[in-house]
Amino acid sequence: MNTRTDKPADNTSHHNTRSDTAETRAAWVARALQHPHALWILCFISFIEASVFPIPPYALLVPMCAEAPNKAIRIALIASAASVAGGLVGYGIGYLAADLANDMVNRWGYAQAFANTKDFVAQWGALSILLSTLTPLPYKVMTITAGLFSMNLPLFIVSSMLARSLRFVFAAVVAGRLADWVVRRRAAKAARMV
Repeated sequence: MNTRTDKPADNTSHHNTRSDTAETRAAWVARALQHPHALWILCFISFIEASVFPIPPYALLVPMCAEAPNKAIRIALIASAASVAGGLVGYGIGYLAADLANDMVNRWGYAQAFANTKDFVAQWGALSILLSTLTPLPYKVMTITAGLFSMNLPLFIVSSMLARSLRFVFAAVVAGRLADWVVRRRAAKAARMV
């Protein structure tokens, strides 16, 4: 008996699950934005995203900055500091995993490639962290890699602060400006209707 023809395909359950998940996330973000400690929630997410959490903090950063454009840069800089603090955890994860990684690449025959990458990070580490701001590469990958190859820690901190601040402030300013634009546009539309 061919089960493909016996039952009609039920594509709605998969679609509903996705839709339900998106609605759940949107509801969570809305609740977090209304919470009296929304900035602390953003800091926590920025902190854990820098080493282990898969969801970037923009889900809160952007709406927070859109709601308070005059505080956008302050919010972004606070989130940046939390992200860099979390980046130090990622650095520690990489640093502690270095011996295991070294054993694995030696066993797999990639010792020279590993050494070349370590040299690259030593020479270009700060630039690679800054450039990662322009790519979709997650910051956590850079933090763990920096620790894995023992990047100079003060240089890691300074380049991370610069990179995260640039990225977060850019997102915050864009969110704030778009919010202002939307408000002005709605006001103009309302004025035309009167």
